[in-house]
Amino acid sequence: MIFGGARRFGSLLVRAHGRAVGLLATVLGLLVFGAFALAGQAAASSPQTVLGSSTCSALLGGKWHSGTCTLSSSATLQSSQKLTIPHGVTLSITYGASDDSAGLIANGTILNNGTISIAYSGTGGEGLLSSGSLTNDGKITINDTGFQDLNINTPLCQNSNYNFCGGYGLDSSGAVTNNGTISATEAGSFDTRALFTSGTFSNAGLMSVTVGSATCAPSSGPCGATGWTNDGGTIRNGGTIGFVVANPGTPNHVDGIYNFLGTIIDSGTINVGGGAQGANGVENDGGTVTVHGGGAINLQDTGSGASGLLNEDGATVRLELGGAVNAQNNPSDGSTGLWNTGSGGFSAGGGPSYPPGPSTVDNSGSVAVQGTLENDATFTNESTGTINNESGGTFTNTGTINNYGTIEGSGTFNDFGTCTNINSGTGC
Repeated sequence: MIFGGARRFGSLLVRAHGRAVGLLATVLGLLVFGAFALAGQAAASSPQTVLGSSTCSALLGGKWHSGTCTLSSSATLQSSQKLTIPHGVTLSITYGASDDSAGLIANGTILNNGTISIAYSGTGGEGLLSSGSLTNDGKITINDTGFQDLNINTPLCQNSNYNFCGGYGLDSSGAVTNNGTISATEAGSFDTRALFTSGTFSNAGLMSVTVGSATCAPSSGPCGATGWTNDGGTIRNGGTIGFVVANPGTPNHVDGIYNFLGTIIDSGTINVGGGAQGANGVENDGGTVTVHGGGAINLQDTGSGASGLLNEDGATVRLELGGAVNAQNNPSDGSTGLWNTGSGGFSAGGGPSYPPGPSTVDNSGSVAVQGTLENDATFTNESTGTINNESGGTFTNTGTINNYGTIEGSGTFNDFGTCTNINSGTGC
């Protein structure tokens, strides 16, 4: 429509002499330039690659076949890179890395909506070494049949008290978030681990960790197999984690999870089971385990001489209001559901150390003893705490119990130490 020498285009009035036309061109130019600039900044700050037939080889040097990218040699994801694994696609890591190398060194970000399959069989290395961010909304499977290498020259490896010398399926020092499923099997040799955490690990999904058959090479060091080691890191569980310590083979030390000076915070469910002789479902070595907000640790059958939860070396188990530990082991097989004990501490090899002192259990929630509970150190039952020693259960104390709450039940209470009712506490 024309208005006295001007034309209206939409809502813009353009005069015939062109000054408004020039202004329009300038505005449009600025808008286009800004859009390109913002897009360039976004691309520069977070380049993202979707794993597929073309990117498998270009980014990771892998081989693509029928929806699977297989890494048979070491690959690196740079800190500035982001890799998305879409639904229906599998990243398979089969490289038998050795001596502090890895099948995939992930310094960047991995978003998994498909499947990551780790089959590690090397010596002293890792299947997936992640120092960046790994978020799993799909599925991760880990099968570790690797070996340690005691010749790796690192303080943690050379410390004879805790030989952390590689041979791990997934080694994470960054951040791991699991909203999907993770299935890990440890069947390696000489103190290997399917999972090794020194960063943060948050689980809101479903995890199963199985320690199967393991063998030992001749050595002067400790020999065992561990499903998951938390080396000073933080594990938060709001989902479900199941540990099965099954056929241990010939090692002398087997754990479902070894919490070494680390932190475990549970508001979900942790189930410990299996029948391995002399094994520990959860070994809390100088670390802290906190259960709260409806969380529960269920300590089921663990075999002769085994412990569902071994709390040692100045460690702490803290049950906050709403948190529970249920000792459900079978006493007739010589196992212990919850064993709270002390030690002399240690310091060696240049690694972390801690002083001697008893371990502690601090209960503001509930402890159900259907199997056995043994206290050789300090057990504080707070005013809101309940210890229910059920029929058939056995609670043995050779340490100190400070009871502000309630100890009840028709089970057997063997008090060879000191049990003191404080304030309105009852049951000692």
